[in-house]
Amino acid sequence: MDGPSPALDLALALMSGDGGAVRELTLAAAAWDEEVSAMLEEPFSRRTRDLKVLFHLALAELAPA
Repeated sequence: MDGPSPALDLALALMSGDGGAVRELTLAAAAWDEEVSAMLEEPFSRRTRDLKVLFHLALAELAPA
């Protein structure tokens, strides 16, 4: 994959347990992706919301162009 990967960055932050980086990355993604913004407002645990954002970003990055 060429260029930056928000999904990979988020996955690494989640795996390392760096809550600050996870929050920073999800908020940054919400600034440019309306679906992420909506996901962050869903009534789930923070971990569930973060994983949903990761799944969404990964699908967007890996989808055929």
